[in-house]
Amino acid sequence: MMAPENVSPGVRVRLKGLASRPKLNGSVAVVLSPSSEKEAENLSSQGRIKVTGFPVALSVKRNNVVPMFHNRVDWTFSDTRPPLSILDIVQGHLSDIDRCNDLEDAVYDAISQGAPKAPRVWLPHAVSAILNNCSPHCVYFLALDQIGHHFILETHQGLARMYQSYVKDRITLGETDIVIKVTGYTAGEWVAKKLNAACPKMAAAHQRLGGGKVLDYSSLREIVDLLVELQECASQIAEAMVVTAPKDLQAAQAKFEKSFAAGTQANAKSPVALWSEKLLRTPWAAGLISNEIAGDTIIDNPSATEPFHFVIHSALAQKFHRLHAQLTGQEVSAGVYLKILNFYKCERLKEIHEATGMLSAVGWSVIPAQIPH
Repeated sequence: MMAPENVSPGVRVRLKGLASRPKLNGSVAVVLSPSSEKEAENLSSQGRIKVTGFPVALSVKRNNVVPMFHNRVDWTFSDTRPPLSILDIVQGHLSDIDRCNDLEDAVYDAISQGAPKAPRVWLPHAVSAILNNCSPHCVYFLALDQIGHHFILETHQGLARMYQSYVKDRITLGETDIVIKVTGYTAGEWVAKKLNAACPKMAAAHQRLGGGKVLDYSSLREIVDLLVELQECASQIAEAMVVTAPKDLQAAQAKFEKSFAAGTQANAKSPVALWSEKLLRTPWAAGLISNEIAGDTIIDNPSATEPFHFVIHSALAQKFHRLHAQLTGQEVSAGVYLKILNFYKCERLKEIHEATGMLSAVGWSVIPAQIPH
């Protein structure tokens, strides 16, 4: 049999004839681009191609793959008649949910049949699994708590679907009942094929990632790359906010960092985190607004009780706004910046998982689940 030539990067393939890894025969992978010129030369000289594999990518001969261009993917997870998919559940029973945490809980309950959630994994540690564990039917519950957003990523045989919602709000004109802007969307609106969105950013995000459409591997990689970039950007914003925090808070944080380095504050919340957490609980926090002054983003509260004046420089703020809109389709509120501060250096924090007693990641985390077929 002739080796297939039309297996360019991004093409889904079924593995066959692997003598050294027979358990992988019949599984689905995606052809990857070589990571360097040297790798490309080595693969070419050996008549091999690079494909996804878990935990690491594989190098296989061309005659060990069969291209999959039109194969149908089974997205169902239930034993009911007819079988149901997550998309069916969201469209039929969860369509009115606009709080992202509620959507996560409802979908998890549907596929786990009431089993408690597993401990969360630190997101950067899960990136490889999301991109490389392509063949099985997986659902990833992503918690981006540092920016106040959760969403769900479903992958199967090198393809993906994305589910999310964003709290809906009606902005009125002054003290009147005249609605001038509606923000957010329900889970049902996100998976609808058409979305009546006045906001161009919302329409663009929905067109790329929503509509219940099946996303190819390049779109999956785009989402993962976007998450990595968003996390890095949020971390940089948190550092910038600490620099412009009230002086007494900066001093308390500096003292804490010395104690942490000495090992006496392991897994303790920092003064910055506790201070911003307190602010987020105040009634007036929801009314905070951010202002653009000379391109910089300013979040301030001149009140005598809790005065602060944060400055995020234009390039960093604009990058964050762009990335946030690409993922959610929404503008960044002032409250999001306080959440970023609340999870300052969250990579070094862990929570105790109630059901298992194990450590669970916070800030940027994921619960992976696999659906048997």
